[in-house]
Amino acid sequence: MRAEECMDSFQLKRLSDYSDESLIRKIQRVAALIEGNFITAAEFSRYSRVHTGTIYRHFGTFEKALAAAGLGHRANTFRLTRQGRKFSVSTLSDEQLIEELRSVARQLGKSCVTTDEFDAASRFAAGSISRRFGSWREALRRGGLSHGSLGRRYSDEECFEDLLQVWIHYGRQPNHKEMTRPPSIVGPKAYIL
Repeated sequence: MRAEECMDSFQLKRLSDYSDESLIRKIQRVAALIEGNFITAAEFSRYSRVHTGTIYRHFGTFEKALAAAGLGHRANTFRLTRQGRKFSVSTLSDEQLIEELRSVARQLGKSCVTTDEFDAASRFAAGSISRRFGSWREALRRGGLSHGSLGRRYSDEECFEDLLQVWIHYGRQPNHKEMTRPPSIVGPKAYIL
């Protein structure tokens, strides 16, 4: 038996003190062991001797416990639905959502962020932000970001040129879905009267 295994077998399996202060110290200690931006209750359980049920009883939610420990920025503020989609579970202010939008734009090095880019890079769903502000374009405007070519009106000549490029690319008439992907630069809605 190695020394580490021997020491592990003699450690107490429970805490001697279950006060909020003691639990906060344990949360901070465990957080230092977890890599990455976010801490989930499942990851916490892997490294901690404190059961997550104890955390919930003392603080109400795991996110509130992290906030009490000064680690609110590492809280996993989204859940996945059965379909695997993100949705917001916290009540964030408008400014917090806008700051997340700006943060993703900085991370991507872009002044305009699409909903797909946002979903891939953020812990929140773009749909949540669109619903809060009425539209994605309005969220971008409030964040001081440009809306790029979202909703741009294309001339007939631009549409025909784009259609020709996509037709040549596939060697046949493209379908609706293919007009959403490169080499197309004009979305399929521009062709609908």
